[in-house]
Amino acid sequence: MEKQWTKKGLRLTTINAEAIDGHRSFSSIGKDVDDQKVIDFSKLVEKLTGDDVKFIAVTEVNQLAE
Repeated sequence: MEKQWTKKGLRLTTINAEAIDGHRSFSSIGKDVDDQKVIDFSKLVEKLTGDDVKFIAVTEVNQLAE
């Protein structure tokens, strides 16, 4: 069985000044994006929104073929 990469996604859980949780999702992340680039991107989101990122989840979708 062969695995074929399909897509990668990113979900950030944030908390704002009022202690309210928020979620931001990004799809179609590049195949070769490494952990450091994801962390750098989350810091950029923090700067732009003023929210603190408290959780980062990266998902990868692969298609299985025989």
